[in-house]
Amino acid sequence: MGMDLVSDSGETFDLSGSWWWFYRTLAEHYGWRPKGTEKPDHLDLSLAWQGNYDSCDGQTVHEDDAISFGLALTKAMADPDLQEVVNQLFEKEDEVFKEAFDFEYTQALVNFCRLGRFQLE
Repeated sequence: MGMDLVSDSGETFDLSGSWWWFYRTLAEHYGWRPKGTEKPDHLDLSLAWQGNYDSCDGQTVHEDDAISFGLALTKAMADPDLQEVVNQLFEKEDEVFKEAFDFEYTQALVNFCRLGRFQLE
């Protein structure tokens, strides 16, 4: 399953569900504290919403949360021990995370987060 991040300005950032999970985990390690997402309007109002980030329901990541997420990834990229951190965080996970970390792609995600609020679709 892929994740489409869609900003209020209509810009998009696409990544796989696995990479979305990777970036959320990495950002949390570097200080991001998820505030929870806003329930999408199209879902039944009577259903409880857990504020999750791991589905493509059109939920909203608020501006301060998006910016904080991007700042945590910026902090990660500046860490000279980043590869060691990735190896430790994902030691039991697919080797792709250890071998395929891409600074350019990560910077593009940071730049997207600087746009502010976005939806997960």
